[in-house]
Amino acid sequence: MKTLATIATFIALTTAAHAADVSGEDLLDACDSDLHTGELGAMKEGMCLGYTMASGQILTVLGISCAPSSVSVGAMRALVIEQMRTAKKGGFPLSKTSASQIFYLALKYKGWVCKDRQADADARFLPTGR
Repeated sequence: MKTLATIATFIALTTAAHAADVSGEDLLDACDSDLHTGELGAMKEGMCLGYTMASGQILTVLGISCAPSSVSVGAMRALVIEQMRTAKKGGFPLSKTSASQIFYLALKYKGWVCKDRQADADARFLPTGR
């Protein structure tokens, strides 16, 4: 239940100022702001980290580029909650790293495919948090 409450808090962050969609930049700004104030829990921080990875803020160093322009908040919430429930049932530890992986996969599932800029092909990449 605590995990779902944390997810709800994260979703509230994105829905407070936006109706159906939130721009990628706005979401990154909100995540960045909370990261600097130290107000993020592990799940929320993991999801922000996952979005940051998927948006290319971290992956550019690895030559992988992903650039979602907007996120459907309802679809994002449904996908992330579904994936986290599945992970929990399978005994997957719900750490910050796993949250970022789940969020990254949810974004990828929505069609924001990451590309290897050098090969110009789909990048088979799952962040490990290392």
